[in-house]
Amino acid sequence: MYHKVNIHVWSVLLLSSCSLTGDGLKIPDSGSTDDRTLYAVDGENNTTSDETDTESSEDNSDGSNIDEEEQIPTGTYCEFNDAELANCDPERNFDPWIAGTGEVHYWIRDGITEVFPFTTHDEPEVWYGYFQITSPEKVREQTEDIFHVWFSESPNGPVIEGADCEWYTTQATGNFFWTLKMDEALTGMCYFGEHPRILYANFETRCYSGFFEGICDDENKSDRTYQFDVSRRFKNY
Repeated sequence: MYHKVNIHVWSVLLLSSCSLTGDGLKIPDSGSTDDRTLYAVDGENNTTSDETDTESSEDNSDGSNIDEEEQIPTGTYCEFNDAELANCDPERNFDPWIAGTGEVHYWIRDGITEVFPFTTHDEPEVWYGYFQITSPEKVREQTEDIFHVWFSESPNGPVIEGADCEWYTTQATGNFFWTLKMDEALTGMCYFGEHPRILYANFETRCYSGFFEGICDDENKSDRTYQFDVSRRFKNY
């Protein structure tokens, strides 16, 4: 049923490198310095934890810094969401997107994906942002349902176009990066492209196809409860 493979992940705080599994499967580096991460970003950034703004220099909770010339994208949050597969509430969103927040606790239950809509916007002084994720859960085996986070254009939908926009890990502990800037120094971060646009941050536990001989779909997800904690951060130039 499963084929267990041992992997080793190099540090993500230097330039890009990839580890190999025991049978040669290439696993891109993640943001973790241990064996928990199976796949996250396809490279690394050149910042260290001391350089990242973990407290955030300002909290734009009122959205006052959004460029007035930016057009508000059309569409309704959580439109076409399948409630049997995902929990998406328009009122439970990540707006304003660029904001420094405290740690918030969430739970994945009954195999349901937790989904948070948001509208991207850019600010000239912001270089990149990230989810700072922690969890009290124990490290899971690679052959179990593991933690998965990704960005999509629809609730619980496919990963958005581009590299480094999803992360699989055997424990929800690490940073998941995004940016609206085109910068070689930001290789290994999810680039959102045009803005403003409505996107979704999705969190679930599911099997990782690299270690599962069957189909890793919504019908084969575990109903085990999983707690994860998210703090939204950003870094100015």
